[in-house]
Amino acid sequence: ENQDQLIETFNPVPNRLLLGVTVDPLSTPDDVILWLSHSDGSQDNGAANSGKITRVSGVNLGVVQDIVVGLPRAIANHAPNQLHFGPDGRLYLAIGGNTGAGAANTLTNSEFGVRPEQPLAAALLAFDIRNPLLDFDCTPPNDPNGVNLDATGIAEKEIFCDVDVVATGLRNSYDFTFVDGKLYATDNGLGVQGTIPEIGDNYQQGDTCEGRILAEDSSAFNPGARADLLYAIEQGGYYGHPNPSRDECVYIGGNPTNGNDWPIPQIDGAFAFLDSPNTYSPGRQPDTNWRLPEYSFGVSRSANGIIAYESDAFCGVMKKDLLVTFFSQGDQVARMIRTGSVVTDYKIMARSTGSTGGISMTNPLCITQDPLGRLFVGEFGNSRVDVFLPKAVGCWQPFPVPSAPSAVVDSGFARVGNKVFLIGGQTSSNVIRSVLVFNAFTNAWSTASSLPSNYPSVLSPAVASIGNLIYIVSGENINGNPVPNAVVYNTESDSYVNLPNVPTPRSHAVAAFSESGELYVIGGVDSSGSSSAVVEIFSPGTNSWRVGTSLPSPRDSAMGAVIGGSIYVAGGRNSLINNNALSSVVVLEVAQGQWSSVSTMPTGRRSGGAIVVKEKLLVLGGQSGTTGPANSQVEEYDPSTNTWIGLAPMPIGKRGAAWAHFGNGVFAFTGANDAGLGAVSNQVQVFRYES
Repeated sequence: ENQDQLIETFNPVPNRLLLGVTVDPLSTPDDVILWLSHSDGSQDNGAANSGKITRVSGVNLGVVQDIVVGLPRAIANHAPNQLHFGPDGRLYLAIGGNTGAGAANTLTNSEFGVRPEQPLAAALLAFDIRNPLLDFDCTPPNDPNGVNLDATGIAEKEIFCDVDVVATGLRNSYDFTFVDGKLYATDNGLGVQGTIPEIGDNYQQGDTCEGRILAEDSSAFNPGARADLLYAIEQGGYYGHPNPSRDECVYIGGNPTNGNDWPIPQIDGAFAFLDSPNTYSPGRQPDTNWRLPEYSFGVSRSANGIIAYESDAFCGVMKKDLLVTFFSQGDQVARMIRTGSVVTDYKIMARSTGSTGGISMTNPLCITQDPLGRLFVGEFGNSRVDVFLPKAVGCWQPFPVPSAPSAVVDSGFARVGNKVFLIGGQTSSNVIRSVLVFNAFTNAWSTASSLPSNYPSVLSPAVASIGNLIYIVSGENINGNPVPNAVVYNTESDSYVNLPNVPTPRSHAVAAFSESGELYVIGGVDSSGSSSAVVEIFSPGTNSWRVGTSLPSPRDSAMGAVIGGSIYVAGGRNSLINNNALSSVVVLEVAQGQWSSVSTMPTGRRSGGAIVVKEKLLVLGGQSGTTGPANSQVEEYDPSTNTWIGLAPMPIGKRGAAWAHFGNGVFAFTGANDAGLGAVSNQVQVFRYES
């Protein structure tokens, strides 16, 4: 739901390009401390050495102190970027490069122009910000405004402040994150005209490569568009963007061979190669400190904000995966999936893009999270913050539930207290009358008294519980015919009492108790072998049956459940038309005795399960055709919005299973894995449900 809010704003650093904000770990709710990274406000004529880190604190955040000053700033919009406190307590800052590809040039239409790289540019820095004895004025004293820097194209090599240069060669790393002892950073590849430093064939590491590239020579030194990259940063590593002021002169991976060198996985399933055959002759080795990236985002996506997701939402499936914003080409959030400590795959977050039913963002830049697992994404293009709330889809988890004593399908089932009862059903060779009992408290199976001797062995009886009583009606005998019997089973005394026969014998019917305590038996397969629309109601108070309002159309093998004063009947089959599973859902308003239709299920199915959890209807498993594997789809219906969503699918589809809800788990007992009897199972699956 879109909700606009007016948020109180303040402007502690007016007319500045503010790209980084972090909250001091020493903050309290009553004493918030912010750290800001910013530079000259121009995006295309940035003032040299205008980068700062500012501390903002006090009442109404009114105390503004510049702590670090004199940081590099490009003519273009590469500048001091995001900053975060690291696990060691130091304040880390990513800072963009002054050039497109390592060397300044004299092109008149160059985005970056004549300003060369400086020792603190294109790097990840760390400041021991709480040490009062350190000097954080990084301004070059002999050229504070960068006049000589821009005039000569050569930077001073000395660093004038107390700073740890953690890693270099990061062209424009907008953001970074710490997780499991690793430091991940995004980096924007070259997307405009850039030039690399000029080095000869006899260049050796440590040689100088200072100086501009003349406009007439620029094409020969332009490496072309390069992919955006994901790095796992190491202390002292060089990541491929040259910096002549540090004598780092070789662009990315050089060009060691005549073939493609340095392949790394890319999100489109291809590989990115990190050599530069159009700028170097074969044989050019990379810098000895050069480190390979972990993954490629492809060209011109502008991968920027990054976090490691810390929430246990989604059953912890996403925990410690990396979430990355794409400023361009998709304007979305990508999930980089980590296996162990290595990124192995990616997915686009569906709600972060309009093409998959989400919102349409414009230039998403920064991303953060809160302890509830909510994501906050800042859109540079729309000047807004988008909040993404985790919508749990549940998960199937291994749980030490013992298998049932026997493999059975199409049992009637009901939950009473902490027990679920499986009544009758069919094995791979026979129809049975026995009753299996699973105790969720003791996590153990037992048996109860079998159906009474006058009640035939049946499969798919109509079963529903009220209090400690389970009502069992009809079902299909070994000859395939519905029986008229009806009994009530007392779970405390383990005994049965016969009830009046049901007027219309049916198997595969829905049974449900209304709020008034009457038993509704709905649809099913009648004695002619056809789907039925009959509804019959048993009143325990009068020990009698009466006719209810018929279904709008015949159906059997449907899934039924009660929410408030409504009985939901989902899917099933109408054999009078064909054997295809239905996706339609009808609802009986018991008080009015009237049926109506609601939104159809995404997946047509029959012989599945229906469970109510937190006033929502979960439909699970079942089958869609007469052959093939059982359905694995799990879908949730919200009556308040009349909408369905898909949840995590079952590891193995089940039809004719018994279903029960205990705690935040939905249990699937026994059932068959396909439409036949060859795959009847005694296994139990557990779905961890979250809403």
